[in-house]
Amino acid sequence: MEVADGNYDKSLYKLFAESDFQVGVFSTALFEGIAFNLITFILNLPGSEYMDDLIKSNCVFLVNNSKELLEKIKNCQDIIDISRISKSIWQNNAINNMKSAIESIIGK
Repeated sequence: MEVADGNYDKSLYKLFAESDFQVGVFSTALFEGIAFNLITFILNLPGSEYMDDLIKSNCVFLVNNSKELLEKIKNCQDIIDISRISKSIWQNNAINNMKSAIESIIGK
């Protein structure tokens, strides 16, 4: 497992592509990381309640501290099917889906 090198010149998507895990509290970037099949940990801090739907659906791991995070990282790869989770959040054919939704809204 490689830890981020402190190089802040890399794009978020490049970091996602190079990573296996992500840790956060609440951010749309966490959803984007899931689309990259990253195993996701939510740190139990103020704001993490915004991620309750993900937490309750077992799409992410809720952790309380660094010790718990390390333990879950050591044990989680066999527990969670990240590709299933990604498919449950993200739908294929985004452009066509948006086009259909817009046409539906405007009554075409």
